[in-house]
Amino acid sequence: MAEADGCACALEFRSAHRAGDTAGGLVGAAERAICGHGPAPGPADGGNAATQAGGARVQLVYGDLTLTAAFSITGAGNNVQTPWGLYPGYPPMIDQDFDRANEKAWVIGAAYDFSKLLTPGLSANFNFVWGVDASNPSTRKTAPNPTEHDFTADYRPPWRWPAFLQGLWVRARAAVLDQEDATRTGYQFRLILNWDRDLL
Repeated sequence: MAEADGCACALEFRSAHRAGDTAGGLVGAAERAICGHGPAPGPADGGNAATQAGGARVQLVYGDLTLTAAFSITGAGNNVQTPWGLYPGYPPMIDQDFDRANEKAWVIGAAYDFSKLLTPGLSANFNFVWGVDASNPSTRKTAPNPTEHDFTADYRPPWRWPAFLQGLWVRARAAVLDQEDATRTGYQFRLILNWDRDLL
C-alpha cells in the first residue's frame, strides 16, 4: 500500500444567539471543514491519497434540553485517515465514524440534564445517525449504508464525603448498528468508570 505523509487542516465557525428574551432558548450553529492527506488506496487502483470533509451543526438549547441536527460530507478520494486521534467532525458515534469516501451523514440528537428533575449530576443523550453513498476508495464500489442509534448516560455525583470519592463518575453507553445487507444487527454495551484525580 502506498504511503503519504500525513497532514491535515481544519477550519471552524461558531455562532450563537438567543431565541427570545422570555423563551430562554439559545440557538447555536457551527460549520467545520477538514482537509488532509493519508495513506493512498494504492497505485494500481488509481487511488488518491487526498480527501476533504465538511459539515454543519445546529443546536437549540432550551433550559436543560439540547436538540441537535448535523450534516457531514466526505470527499470521494479516500476515507478520512485518523492515525493519531479522532475525526474532528460531527457524526462520529460509538461504533461508526461516518467518514468513508463519498459518504454523506445526517445526525439528529437530544440531550437532557436531569440534575434538577431527578438527581444532581445525572445527564443523558441520544443520537440517531444514518449514512449514504459511501464507496470503497480502492475499488470504487458502493459500500453498505449504515444506521446507528446511540444512547449515553453520565452520572457525576457531587461527592462531598468521603473526600477520596471526589472526581468519581460513571458512564453507561449503548449502540445499535443496522448495516445494509448485514445478516444481523450489531449491539454494543459499555459501562465506564472514570475517576478524575490530581497526581500532584
